[in-house]
Amino acid sequence: LLDIIRYKQHLAGTKIGCREGDCGACTALVGELKNDRVEYRSMTSCLLALANVQGKHIVTVEGLNMDKLSPVQQALVDESGTQCGFCTPGIVVRLSALRAKGTAVSDHGAVERALQAHLCRCTGWQTIVEAWDQLDQPPAERDLDAASRRATIEGGAPQTVAPAIAEGSGGFADDTAPERSLVA
Repeated sequence: LLDIIRYKQHLAGTKIGCREGDCGACTALVGELKNDRVEYRSMTSCLLALANVQGKHIVTVEGLNMDKLSPVQQALVDESGTQCGFCTPGIVVRLSALRAKGTAVSDHGAVERALQAHLCRCTGWQTIVEAWDQLDQPPAERDLDAASRRATIEGGAPQTVAPAIAEGSGGFADDTAPERSLVA
């Protein structure tokens, strides 16, 4: 499924990481009709055979925000949780699945279990958990330059906090590298 998402549908927000289901960068929502409603599960698309998703509704990070950032995306931007942008789209999708299931903002255990499915080289999960805490709050006015400086200090490398990163369209060099180049 991952190759179809990226190379046939040209949706670069879903990242290619380990191709073994361990890093969570390729997480997508898989919706299935149950009892007259669609129930979504977050799954690593690198391990999903196309036959296993036939007749199911697939949602990538690009499908979460139609007119504006989704609540999860906005909260991550507001709390400086976007970091370098590589793992962010997968985390956005997984937290969106938790939100769709009705997981309470106060349920940090569910958030921490969800984050265990993701590898991040930048920093810890504190800003992501803080973003989860803010989901029921109105969006904050943020100084994104100050947030980028905070993310740089925490991650030890230059980082940008911006809506494009939460949408999966910014931040990570692999998506802007010339064709047939290697980014390490």
